[in-house]
Amino acid sequence: MQLGHTLHKRLMWDQYHFELPIRKSLTQSLGPKLDDIVEEAKMSLVEYIGDCHEWKNLPMSRLSFDLVTRTANRLLFGTDLARDPDFQELSIDYTTIMFGGANMIRNWPDILKPIVMWWKTDIYKAQAQARKHLVPIIQQRIAAEDRSIAEGKQDEWDKIKPDDAIQWVLDVTPGPERRADRLVYRMLHINIAAVHTSSTTFLSAFLCLATMPDVQDELRQEIIDVFRKEGKWSKQTLTYLVKLDSFISEALRLCVMSALKMGRITVKDWEFSDGTKVPKGVQIFCNHYPLVMDESYVPRPQDFDPWRMYKKRQQDGQANQHQFVMI
Repeated sequence: MQLGHTLHKRLMWDQYHFELPIRKSLTQSLGPKLDDIVEEAKMSLVEYIGDCHEWKNLPMSRLSFDLVTRTANRLLFGTDLARDPDFQELSIDYTTIMFGGANMIRNWPDILKPIVMWWKTDIYKAQAQARKHLVPIIQQRIAAEDRSIAEGKQDEWDKIKPDDAIQWVLDVTPGPERRADRLVYRMLHINIAAVHTSSTTFLSAFLCLATMPDVQDELRQEIIDVFRKEGKWSKQTLTYLVKLDSFISEALRLCVMSALKMGRITVKDWEFSDGTKVPKGVQIFCNHYPLVMDESYVPRPQDFDPWRMYKKRQQDGQANQHQFVMI
């Protein structure tokens, strides 16, 4: 990722924004903010797809990113930024811009990388776009909190402060780092992690589901039954969608966008235990298929069984095992 150049050099060793803010605060907010997520998802579907009484051609790849990005941004950055077309475009495109830029500058000497990045990539342009949206918000948050502390009203601020990724990160940011320009890079880093993988997961599962009308009917009925019984969406309600969870697991086993996972670049010469030598600077990947097609792990691996994990969870003591989504 060339983080020291494509985002900020401090992120190479200090990623506190992924520790407490995301792993704890995000998890705690899923329940209280689920209504917001559902609302944004519904509005996005209406806006991007509309009422479909006949067949409609849609660019599914772009649609997946639009739906997931807008919904994720509602949780991470609030309503205004989630519905801002310019910020949505940035959220979707920055991952591609950043990774493309990283590949472009990778083999250049460090001293020349900023020049090549400015000359050959859109990274600086995208970062300026991010600052335009995020810096004013971050500055307002810092000023509001500082004012509350100065007036002895910290407790009041804690009750009314926004519940989003900007605030989660601000809450744990040490004094010297409470600078809007630096925090923008951390927001971009969070956005990259949230949007790209979720969008490609949704796209893979959706394309797989499109070829299976009988599975569509069964999943739709499960959703209807669960919602009728519970009366609303909640974290607990989502755990009852066991067939949907099973289908997504199987879809990502066989309907993946790429067979290569966990791409890494060696930072020094390396020799594995079997004697295989990998020189510095080589890209290496894990091959997805040998594992998921191994009969010692997956019975009848060539068959697409949408209820494979569902049936495993019906066995004694396995109800909370074999889940794709953990809430």
